[in-house]
Parts: sequence; C-alpha cells; structure tokens
Amino acid sequence: MTLSERKLWELTNRGEILSVRIGRAVRYDPADLREWIESNKRSGGI
Repeated sequence: MTLSERKLWELTNRGEILSVRIGRAVRYDPADLREWIESNKRSGGI
C-alpha cells in the first residue's frame, strides 16, 4: 500500500497518523506508518 502526500496530510490533520512538526516540516515515525498500514490492511482499507 502506498499513500499519496495529499492522503497522508489528510490523515495527519484528522489525527489518524501521529506526526511531529519541526518548524514548517512534518515528520513521521516509520513504525507509526507501518502500524497504520498494517491495521488498515486487516480492516479492509481506508
């Protein structure tokens, strides 16, 4: 599964994926992204 930049931003704004803001940059923990992807694979997607 791949996420577009737009979809990732949408999920971030809804609080579904954790992120850290450093100035204007938004950073994600790869483990959090993998966990989100795995949970959505099991539940049938977005």
